[in-house]
Amino acid sequence: MSAIETSPTPLRTVDVAALSGASYRQLDYWCSEGLVPGQPADVGTGNRRQWTYDQLRHVRCLAALTAAGVNGRDLRHASTRLAEPDLDWDAPLELDHIRYVRLSLDLPSLL
Repeated sequence: MSAIETSPTPLRTVDVAALSGASYRQLDYWCSEGLVPGQPADVGTGNRRQWTYDQLRHVRCLAALTAAGVNGRDLRHASTRLAEPDLDWDAPLELDHIRYVRLSLDLPSLL
């Protein structure tokens, strides 16, 4: 387990952006659209979002799918599947017409 996985300290948005490859604007949009579970759509001026390791892992998958050219409808479907509580992160994820997307993304290598 990495230090991120076991840390009780929530991650900041700037950290999630750096570790996931997503831009701050993408993260804000995904939160406002409900694509990131457990994040408020609008935290209000002066308030900062706080991120967990599971949310970071979810965002990394969304960022990888976006970089691969997945459209918004399919991204929403993938986000729903990624939020399933019994999801096996070490197994491939099979979507409607996107087959075998690898979920296991090695976070420690990014640190």
